Amino acid sequence: KLYQYAGQADLMDIAHATFGNAGKYILGFGLILCFLFNSGTNLIYFAESFKNSLLTDSSTKMMIIFLILVAFFLAMKGLDSIARVHAFFVPISLIATGIIAFFLMTEGSIQNIFPIFGTGLPNVFKLGHFALSGFFEFILITLITPYMKTYSEFSKTLKLTYVFVSAATLILSLVYIIAVPYPANTNILSVIMMTPDYMTFHHIPQELFTVFSIFYIYVCALIFSKMFYINKTTPLTICFSVVLLGITQIPVDMNMNKDMYEIGLSFLWVVGLIVPIIVLACNNIKIKRLQKEDKHEKKEKR
Repeated sequence: KLYQYAGQADLMDIAHATFGNAGKYILGFGLILCFLFNSGTNLIYFAESFKNSLLTDSSTKMMIIFLILVAFFLAMKGLDSIARVHAFFVPISLIATGIIAFFLMTEGSIQNIFPIFGTGLPNVFKLGHFALSGFFEFILITLITPYMKTYSEFSKTLKLTYVFVSAATLILSLVYIIAVPYPANTNILSVIMMTPDYMTFHHIPQELFTVFSIFYIYVCALIFSKMFYINKTTPLTICFSVVLLGITQIPVDMNMNKDMYEIGLSFLWVVGLIVPIIVLACNNIKIKRLQKEDKHEKKEKR
């Protein structure tokens, strides 16, 4: 509903029209920092998990460099290539994840889901916003709106995405709780480190969802190009690939990366869910005000 007055404009254009250049720059730089931060921490988790599962003798840093190079070449090809890669790998990942979920549930215990509310309802409401950061990527849809033909297509895509992500999150969370006993399931590091002991190949297809987040390189280049009206994004993808590589070198160990990841969880939900609502709501208010002023002027002329 909030998007009905925006037409085919993306969130950057809407922020520019509503708040001027200041709004565009603040939103643009904020999104770039969030995308790079989130991508960097997830990339380290993925590389470490992959190493512990299969390539035990490999270097985590070399794996990160390889993945960033893959993301860089995809970003150079543009959104169409990224979409085709996703169209190929996502169905495979879904099938693999379904098989994994089945076997993990057979290895776990249904008793692990009790007590239902964990440490109590107060903590659920107090810490629940951290889980909302898992929906941070929803903001991507508002950045690729011009690539959709109609508003109805955008609305349908948004609803299907919401249903799919919610269902996938619910199922995977349930499987995770059943498979990994408390208190190990409260610490992502313990799950990553125990992977070779009892998961073997189980953890890998599920982590394929994480590696898709590295296409943020293209998104960052797209946002920066819109901010400063740059036609070619290829040089920007090189710059953001280097920046992303630098971010992955900041954590000196997995504990520090865990701390950075948890910091991200504390604010990414605001950027991904609250900020678009605020920008779109302010845009709607401004449009309605201009429409009323226009009607008032026409009445005065009569």
